Amino acid sequence: MDEVAAAVEALESQRRRTLGVVAIHVAVYAAALLLFVFGRWTRALVVLAANLVLYFLIVRRVLGFYAQRATAANLRFGLCAGLEDMAYQPKDGMTQADLEQWAMLPLEGEGNGLLCRHYVTGRERDMDLACCEVTFHYAVDAVKRRDQQRFLSGTVLTARGRRDDRRGDWLLLSQSLLDAGAREAFLQSNGYHAAQGAPEGYALYAHRPDARLPDYLTRRVTKLCGEMKRLGALRLTQDGAAAYLDLRFYTGSSYPSTHPSAVQLRENTLAERDDLWDLFRFWFSAEER
Repeated sequence: MDEVAAAVEALESQRRRTLGVVAIHVAVYAAALLLFVFGRWTRALVVLAANLVLYFLIVRRVLGFYAQRATAANLRFGLCAGLEDMAYQPKDGMTQADLEQWAMLPLEGEGNGLLCRHYVTGRERDMDLACCEVTFHYAVDAVKRRDQQRFLSGTVLTARGRRDDRRGDWLLLSQSLLDAGAREAFLQSNGYHAAQGAPEGYALYAHRPDARLPDYLTRRVTKLCGEMKRLGALRLTQDGAAAYLDLRFYTGSSYPSTHPSAVQLRENTLAERDDLWDLFRFWFSAEER
């Protein structure tokens, strides 16, 4: 039996057990309803209260465990298919400090402003790849008031590899993604200068004044931006590459009524993955710089 078939069998077994727990939970509610009908109000309330406590202590955890296992299997055989040393964390993973190191987007919160979920990592050749769903906020016009914050939520993909100073250092931002004042404050605080070569609808920045995106890279980035409407930010550095996809996610709810299948587990739930990882490979390749 191959790995996918084994995963399907294990999930199906877990699904049946989960449905059994849910059925018992529903049956207890039905019993409480009958007690109400026959006028046993006190007993009915006790049964309802006990069943509600059991829901939070047992039923919800069982449901969550199944959803987590189903998601992990789908990510392993779908989104992360082919990666070595694949690892999955349902919560946390990328920290605010990790994201800030990329200098890709403004981020507020004094160390705890990033909500990270479904964090996956793996390795392909000489690249260390990571992917996570994130939510964070930034201050509009640099005014740090609760009613002056805007939220970003989407997917971050990153790649780390061997450093090569010939690669340059670039930041590509969608012109519609950020508040103008916050964007300018972020660029200034990170030492960015406007650069030439940005595709339509985007602005390009570099740490070196009067920089221009090389032609070999302009063609790749322009094609990517034309095909990927949710690309909010792209960061290219001497030792890495990262992208932010606005309002794009690769996980969903996995309920016990859903029958797992090999086709479902092998599904890549993030269509942009292939093009972005292809760009990451190109960035780390031995192409002429």
